[in-house]
Amino acid sequence: MRSGRTFVIDRNVNQGETALTTSAALRVLFVLLVGLWMVQPAFARTVTGAVFDSGRIQISSGMAGLASSASCEDGLLFTFTESAAPDPLALSRRDESARSGVIQLEVRINSVCEHVAGGQASFQYKHRSLNGGTIGEDLLISTLAVGLVLPLEPGQSDSRIISYQAGGSSPSDHEFALLGDEISFFGGDSFGSASQERVLARIQVTGARFVDPEAPILQEPGRERERDAIVRLEQACLSEDASASLRETCAQLAGAEGERLLQVARAFDPHEITVVPGAATELGQIQTSNVSGRLSALRGGATGMSLEGLSLSYNGRRFDSGLLPASLVRRMDESGTESTLFSQRWGVFVNGDISIGTRDERGKEVGFDFDSWGLTSGVDYRFNGGHVAGLALGYSAYSADLDDDGGGLDSDTWALQAYGSFNVSDAFYIDLTLGRGWMDFDQDRVIDMSGIGNLTRNEARGSTSGTQWTASAAFNYRIQLDGAWQITPYGQFRYAYSEIDAFSESSVSPFALNFPEQTIVSRIYTAGARVSRAVNLSRSVMVPFLDLAYEHESGNDGYLLQPTLVTSPGVLGPVIEISDPDRHVARADLGASWVFVGGMQMFVSYSALLFDRDMTRHTVYAGARWAF
Repeated sequence: MRSGRTFVIDRNVNQGETALTTSAALRVLFVLLVGLWMVQPAFARTVTGAVFDSGRIQISSGMAGLASSASCEDGLLFTFTESAAPDPLALSRRDESARSGVIQLEVRINSVCEHVAGGQASFQYKHRSLNGGTIGEDLLISTLAVGLVLPLEPGQSDSRIISYQAGGSSPSDHEFALLGDEISFFGGDSFGSASQERVLARIQVTGARFVDPEAPILQEPGRERERDAIVRLEQACLSEDASASLRETCAQLAGAEGERLLQVARAFDPHEITVVPGAATELGQIQTSNVSGRLSALRGGATGMSLEGLSLSYNGRRFDSGLLPASLVRRMDESGTESTLFSQRWGVFVNGDISIGTRDERGKEVGFDFDSWGLTSGVDYRFNGGHVAGLALGYSAYSADLDDDGGGLDSDTWALQAYGSFNVSDAFYIDLTLGRGWMDFDQDRVIDMSGIGNLTRNEARGSTSGTQWTASAAFNYRIQLDGAWQITPYGQFRYAYSEIDAFSESSVSPFALNFPEQTIVSRIYTAGARVSRAVNLSRSVMVPFLDLAYEHESGNDGYLLQPTLVTSPGVLGPVIEISDPDRHVARADLGASWVFVGGMQMFVSYSALLFDRDMTRHTVYAGARWAF
């Protein structure tokens, strides 16, 4: 039962003046609602509604629409305005300063039909997840169910501040909503409730970092490579181009910390490829060294068929038989008649080289142990005047075992070289080489994420090829001193130009990468001197020697590689930094060689690398040579 069909818009005037016509009341209401709407905060959401005795709530998106359609004669009880600010409320699991926030909720009674004036209305509010987040886990709320109770009098209002906090460590973004729900009322002879959901504010929770580049363990000295890898991984996980497999892996990595975070960084970091440029340089030096050995043997008196035993070396250095004085390159036959080994024009040789070595971490490059070996065979011809020219074919293999179970590299090369030795004078001679090589590389990179979720240990395998040009020029001047002493100052220039093709890794892990092509240019300048002295023994001549050399490398500048993920081609992997080599190093060799009656030669020597910041070498060389 209802009495009267008028609005009560102001309870502060005399009771005799409260009754207005419906049309006049609606005009005044429209002005009031527009004023209220215009003074809301900039980021507030405002909802205007009308409650009817039928249990219906009518929501209007415009002031005029509600004012023109609502009337007490149609069962209208009262009108109201709800506002919530800010909308949206942005919370973040990544930024501690943005992890919590508040929403101010306010309700105002705008107009009341006379037959319910003096009653009471209760507004109930609730929260809901809009995209799978969990209330109480991903979003913590100070009050889950919010209720505001207001007298049914125009101008009455109430407000509540609701506190929110982003919870959990999920990397996913979640969105929640503050909703208007049920409105119950009583007044006069009218009572009941009305229900219609109304979105008043959205709460947006940004996902936690998949991996945290600001983690304390990554700020420790020497963690630059791991920190950079985590920065790139976080970007990859958040990328719109991330594949489903990458997103799934990132989700399992969320919350990793301490040693687990370092494990993730090492799994994503691809600096294992920094071994490849060193392998390319080493492969080229093996063949150049073997051909240089043949030239030294020629200066030492070998012609015809010559088979040199494998020369034990370290990091590519080998014995130079040119240490022998020129006066000792002749042998005595059993009758005592002096005969020379330079009597034949054609020569065939086989040289071998075996190297072992260790390289510490350099910049962001990984440390590793390596070994290599090479065989070179060729044929040459001696011209009048002592000039020599020849052609050699060689094979080299290189293997590296990376530190910290990082994987390994196997590579090999075939090389074809032309070489020559030219006499400028009796004491001054020049040795030249020019070569072309074809390289193959097989790389295994360990991606170990075992113990993190259901992730396992995998390997990413990649293969590629490359080509190489090499050249060298050595300038030697032999000084024969009084007695059996000899000094040979020398200078050498070695050049290598290598191109390595782009390649892609294969792996079940989404961390497999595409690597771009690489170009490596190396120029090494050497200046040194060999000092030797002949000592006559009963059936041989022993020649102790000392070789001191300084090397300067130009070119071979550091460079950057930017790989991409195989399963997510638009996503970048960590930037790979190839460091500059040591520009200035020195080398000291001390040893002795023997020339036996019958032409056999052998040697042993000790070598030390000096002034290299990342490498320490203590080397023993041994070798033998037979002349035919």
